[in-house]
Amino acid sequence: MSAEELLYPPSRKTKAHTPRVTAVRGFVFLSGQKWMAEHGLLERHQALLSPSLRARASAATATDWVPLDDALAIYAACDALELSIDEQIELGRTVSRANNGIVIRTMANLAGRMGVSPWAALRSVDRLWLRNNRGGGVAVYKVSERVARLEFWQVPLARSPFFVTSMRGAIAVGLEDFCERILVTDLPGLLTPESFALRLVW
Repeated sequence: MSAEELLYPPSRKTKAHTPRVTAVRGFVFLSGQKWMAEHGLLERHQALLSPSLRARASAATATDWVPLDDALAIYAACDALELSIDEQIELGRTVSRANNGIVIRTMANLAGRMGVSPWAALRSVDRLWLRNNRGGGVAVYKVSERVARLEFWQVPLARSPFFVTSMRGAIAVGLEDFCERILVTDLPGLLTPESFALRLVW
């Protein structure tokens, strides 16, 4: 095995064949709004949205697809809140736990019986991504036995610093049951307006 390899490609195999994100599932924003309400931030966030977007966001259901332009505006409002890094990560953890918790717990239970490593969980990361997003893909690279790099392809949401940081929390939640500790950091050198990458160490 080489020092680094593409271990789990996304469903479309290559970046060129991966469709661009066009929408985000409504439950992502609903669970994020719940966190904001609990922390006294929801009114501030809503005030940063245009009246028409505020009305659309209020009417959205968990199963609706929120169009990309609306999603970008919602995340831009999150950027404007200037939350601390810890708050952004915690919000990402909360959203992931709320929306992917059942899948993660099922995988963790299987891992407990089979004695598998985080690599087994990472096999499913692209599938979980597509539960939340219409389009895009996640490529999992094996850097070493306990280091992985996740590359998120065709994701215009990468333009939001908040989104990239919150994904550190979302990914950590999905792997914590598979190892004693997990450290997730972003890789600024791989950040573009259409993609980003995270480094995982456990």
